Amino acid sequence: MYLFAKQINNINRHFITSDNVEVSRVNGLEKFCTAWCTFDGKYYDGNPKEDWMRYTYSETTYETRTVESAPGQIKAGGNLDLGGAHVLNDNSQILAGGELKNEGGVIESGKNIDGIKKIVDKGIQTKYWKYEGQWDNPFEVSTALLHKAVLKGFFSNIIFK
Repeated sequence: MYLFAKQINNINRHFITSDNVEVSRVNGLEKFCTAWCTFDGKYYDGNPKEDWMRYTYSETTYETRTVESAPGQIKAGGNLDLGGAHVLNDNSQILAGGELKNEGGVIESGKNIDGIKKIVDKGIQTKYWKYEGQWDNPFEVSTALLHKAVLKGFFSNIIFK
């Protein structure tokens, strides 16, 4: 198959991501410290021989994921010659059952998509003091990291056979 043009735009115009997709959840986790400490284990008060702190919690991970996609597709059952074109393949697919050629041309994959990975730890903090007993308090700790989004099966790809 021959596809000749100076510029070829293979674009996914219906590409939607969400930063709040739950990808994992672990329940029944526990951290324990002698004396009193923060969730990340830093001591801040209390007597290590008499006092303690326990965190009983669930950890939920959220990531940026593709939630809707309708990728543009250029398909050829055999060879595909793009004739030296400047090709923009943005979150879409170029598939050739045989040889894919674009002599003198360029194939760009479009823009990179950054994503967020957020980890939320939520549960009960139990603080024990020998002289007063224990207190149960709700707590929540969030950590967010910027990363390249995992866009399972929807990113720009070129397939050669």
